Amino acid sequence: MRIGDLQESCGTVDHLAEPRRTESPAADADVVTVEEVARFLRVTTKTVYALIRRGQLPSFRVGRAMRCRRSDLHRFVEKGCEASLDSARAAERSRMG
Repeated sequence: MRIGDLQESCGTVDHLAEPRRTESPAADADVVTVEEVARFLRVTTKTVYALIRRGQLPSFRVGRAMRCRRSDLHRFVEKGCEASLDSARAAERSRMG
């Protein structure tokens, strides 16, 4: 990923994909999946899981799946996701060897 792409995606969260609809849209309207977060940030799901594991991106479980609140993603972007993403990528690279 190029820094320009990251800066562009960090600039606004208006382009975040709509959450998947279930039988109760009001219940999950503000919840996004790890895959949706990854698409929005233009990173891999492994990077999103690294951000979650390190406590940089708040999340919660629904069964075995992880979910994030849209408001937490907004805060993550506002706080400056570049530094967090860079450190998450570095952690993934060091684990891969």
